Amino acid sequence: MATQMFPKPPSDHRVAGQPLPVRLGILILLAVYPTIGWADSCDRVTVLERFATTGAEPNGSTCATYAGLNGTNGVSCYWAFPFRSHEAAAFSNDVWTEVTRCRVGHASPDTNPVNHPDSYDVRALNANQGIYRVTTKDKNQRQRTFVFLSVEQKG
Repeated sequence: MATQMFPKPPSDHRVAGQPLPVRLGILILLAVYPTIGWADSCDRVTVLERFATTGAEPNGSTCATYAGLNGTNGVSCYWAFPFRSHEAAAFSNDVWTEVTRCRVGHASPDTNPVNHPDSYDVRALNANQGIYRVTTKDKNQRQRTFVFLSVEQKG
């Protein structure tokens, strides 16, 4: 009986009847799957903060810079959804969760005037980097709901 001098090629290695590379692939997927999407979980906030210098917008949004009250500057991005959709409400909650997870601060009431949308909901976080706002506005004439994410740098 001849002795084998070289190991079998990887495709011949089997664990529980399956080729070893398949088993390893499954284990890696199981280990990584729960973290898919978390790699850069502050994407919208980070891109928003850098908009003035990079011009890059968070995925699916439209952004612009603005002059705030008391000589401050800010950036605001918005996403459009079907009028009063559950998708808009869920997205607004997701964005607010991201803001509060990614920036340290305290929630504060927002006292800025409103230009008469059909409904208006704003949440504000006063953080070291600025004042972050997540706003949901229903516009009946346009049959759209808009979710805004903005940051106003402190003066």
